[in-house]
Amino acid sequence: QNGDWSMFSDIDLSCASSIDARVSSRTAGGNIEVRADSITGTLLATIPVETTNSWTTYNTVSADVMNTVSGTHDVYVVFTGGNGYLMNLNWIEFSSDQAKNTGTIPSDNALLIYPNPVKNKFIIKLNNSLTTKYTIKDATGKIIVTGTLNEGTTSINASSLTPGLYLIKATNDYATYTGKLIKE
Repeated sequence: QNGDWSMFSDIDLSCASSIDARVSSRTAGGNIEVRADSITGTLLATIPVETTNSWTTYNTVSADVMNTVSGTHDVYVVFTGGNGYLMNLNWIEFSSDQAKNTGTIPSDNALLIYPNPVKNKFIIKLNNSLTTKYTIKDATGKIIVTGTLNEGTTSINASSLTPGLYLIKATNDYATYTGKLIKE
């Protein structure tokens, strides 16, 4: 809703040149303001979010970083717009010109986790063929599974996982991607 926000601690913004966000909105949407150090801190970017006509149909939207800052900062994601529920935010990612200029990272380079929620087996997929390591942590931060995405994809048996929330982190030479998995 208008004025809601999320904070991410200790993000290195030294090379950030653009911000991508994966969003959905059944309403008119709104804006995502990305700020450094507080909800009224330095405005890094404003990302407009338009309707996707569904809470479950996601689009990736982008904006260039307009005020660069160096070093590590707390990043605040502030939601602005009309009344009521504005949007769903699946993920947000900072990119650098260096990563964009390599030609190896597609513009819609999302970490896909499906089906989600999961009962027995799920897929982790990253839309590139870079060597990418992943970890799966439970809600306490304990590492449950580690591995490598083969050609950007792997299938994982989740039947032994206890029901709950899991965090997935995938890292390659250019970026780190995170996602959530819910085990039913």
